[in-house]
Amino acid sequence: MNARKEARAARAKARQSCLQRACGNCVACCTTLGVKELDKKAGERCMHLVEGQKGCSVYKTRPQSCQEWSCLWRHGAFEGADRPDRIGVVMDVTGVSEAWPDGQVLIAREAFPGGYERAATFLNILAHRTVVVCILADGNRRVLTIDPAKRAHVEAAIKRFLPVVS
Repeated sequence: MNARKEARAARAKARQSCLQRACGNCVACCTTLGVKELDKKAGERCMHLVEGQKGCSVYKTRPQSCQEWSCLWRHGAFEGADRPDRIGVVMDVTGVSEAWPDGQVLIAREAFPGGYERAATFLNILAHRTVVVCILADGNRRVLTIDPAKRAHVEAAIKRFLPVVS
């Protein structure tokens, strides 16, 4: 195993060890995230998601990108009632990136159509502390922050990937 794969595996193991909550009936990540290994596009229901059961039928052998992804709610962020399928968005965080080189950006993916509107108050509170990039079910992105300079910087960076709506 090369050093890059070892580092990825170590990060995934560390994320798993600090999980504080179980998903329960929430399967928001199974529909919102794209999975390159499965040619699954963001917003599509995963072929391994089993109705009537708790989530993934191949959880122990799930693709690397699924193993590396990390739900903030499962790590203890936010209140217990703020589970992604209840509030309307599933959230993770970027590291230092092109979009915001001065720090992390919260990524809020719409868990279902109308999820952004349902989570608007929650997201606006977060936007007072950091930059929040909302990825809507239709693929558009919305940048929330109280700092106009940060908004302009992040919008310019992500316009290369997907449209930004006001």
